[in-house]
Amino acid sequence: ADGLCVNLCKPCVQVEKPQPEGLSHRTRDQWEIDRTSLKFVKKLGHGQFGEVWEGMWNNTTPVAIKTLKTGTMDPKDFLAEAQIMKKLRHPKLIQLYAVCT
Repeated sequence: ADGLCVNLCKPCVQVEKPQPEGLSHRTRDQWEIDRTSLKFVKKLGHGQFGEVWEGMWNNTTPVAIKTLKTGTMDPKDFLAEAQIMKKLRHPKLIQLYAVCT
């Protein structure tokens, strides 16, 4: 045969991905995760309100982690922003999986 030939010996391990679809503001507790389930890997950037990190969720799912500097944003405003981001679905936007308060 021409080209690359490979014998598959065993199936690929399927990694479970978060499934946020179907959640709403009425199921807020399902969006809230334990802060200890996040691992900060590498700082990607920072701004006036906080930092963005590359991280891992439950040691299986690569995620972006947005942190807020103390006193820069009212917690109610943050949660309002999260409510909006829960509903956003677009190929050019990062999907919101969860929040920590």
